[in-house]
Amino acid sequence: MNYIDSLIDTINSHNSKLPICLNANNHNIVPELRNLFDDYINQVKTCIHGNSISLTKKLPPYWTYNSLIEMLETISNSLLNSIDHFHAGLPNKAYNRLAEGLSILLKNKSTRNNFREHFTLSLSHFKSYRLRNKLRPNDIINHPKDLFHIPFGIRRITKSYRYSIPGFPCLYLGSSPEISFKEIGESMKDLFGIVFESKKNLTFFNIDFSEVPYSIDIEKLYIKIVSWPLIAACSIKMNDSHKSYEFKPEYIIPQLLLQYIRQQEIGLYTQTQDINLDYIKDLIHLLKKNISSSPDYINKLIKELDSLQKIISEILCYKESVSNDDERSNKNKEYQLKALQKDLKKNLQTNLKLLKKDNSKNLYIQEEDDLMSKSKNEINRLISLLSYEFKENPINGIRYLSTHYDSNVSFNQENYVLPVLENKSEGYCSQLTNLFTVSPVVEIKQTTNPFKELCKQSNLSNLKIK
Repeated sequence: MNYIDSLIDTINSHNSKLPICLNANNHNIVPELRNLFDDYINQVKTCIHGNSISLTKKLPPYWTYNSLIEMLETISNSLLNSIDHFHAGLPNKAYNRLAEGLSILLKNKSTRNNFREHFTLSLSHFKSYRLRNKLRPNDIINHPKDLFHIPFGIRRITKSYRYSIPGFPCLYLGSSPEISFKEIGESMKDLFGIVFESKKNLTFFNIDFSEVPYSIDIEKLYIKIVSWPLIAACSIKMNDSHKSYEFKPEYIIPQLLLQYIRQQEIGLYTQTQDINLDYIKDLIHLLKKNISSSPDYINKLIKELDSLQKIISEILCYKESVSNDDERSNKNKEYQLKALQKDLKKNLQTNLKLLKKDNSKNLYIQEEDDLMSKSKNEINRLISLLSYEFKENPINGIRYLSTHYDSNVSFNQENYVLPVLENKSEGYCSQLTNLFTVSPVVEIKQTTNPFKELCKQSNLSNLKIK
């Protein structure tokens, strides 16, 4: 067996241990988690030992044996230190320590897009499910709002859940009614459910411990190897004897992760490195050479193209430095560039129309006319690029494999958590309601196929609640 197959076997072997079941009597999860991380890192070192040179030849220059192990040890230590700080009653330090570790993965200049691509998953028009039992005999569950997130007006009843803190409502959904049923405790008494379908593309931070194929690209394998400690720390199964406890150490890292995602923009960057500035420079030179006999609007176009060079250069520099600069400075730069983009796009569109109307051939020889044609195409493409949202794609929530995961079942076992996006005194998050259509409420009864009626629901409509 070659060393790459050994690496894949190592990560698959550790994935098979997830979700982790920790000692029922141990309320400090750090020692067990440290042993798990140490064992994993040592196995990775053993697989690569003696093969680091041949391995790194297949990878970009920023990946080396030392960089892999350093990143792996850094993220592992940040997770363990974060839990220690939380146990010490210092949640702010816990968050900051986790953020430092995640920055190694998500903001490293060389690898950030690869890690972001690994951790983000976009889904369009996907169906999900939410089930709920009546808590009291006189409860009424007859409207989809009764199965939405806990209303702001009674947020005091919001408990601690895997990815959300007490008092902060979130919408939890299951990818199948079966996994939703497991999440609520598998009680059929007074059980109701609804179907959700997303109205647009939603992007999730993806916590995935599915099996790694042997055909995986080597760089993607490296990314999976380094990411595993974070996946593991978010996949600790709560022991049944802990369910009644108020504090659940298994939730520390998942809750801090959702907080981190809500405060960061960690989507993939809009790619702008293929903008060809040479055409624009050549066009400026051409227009200046012929300015004495050119139409008046050419003077204005030259100024716009000069501005265009500067702004595109700033955008490219911004893309390279955004993760390393001060966050407030980034925001100010972003607002400035957005304003410039808006004005530039409008002026380019105006001047492009004038260029297209100009049929004069006496100003340009054939080569110059070809250059003008290429420049028109380039300006068109730049206008299209400037139409993109400048900042990174937002993350709508977290997708994660359930800690009730069972490799022997055939139904989907992913869950989704979407945090509320506004802070109101009562009612529901309108930004979340606008993301989905929902089915009518279905009462689920004890039959041989209890979820058949729920899965058949096709009459989905907008969720009209405030």
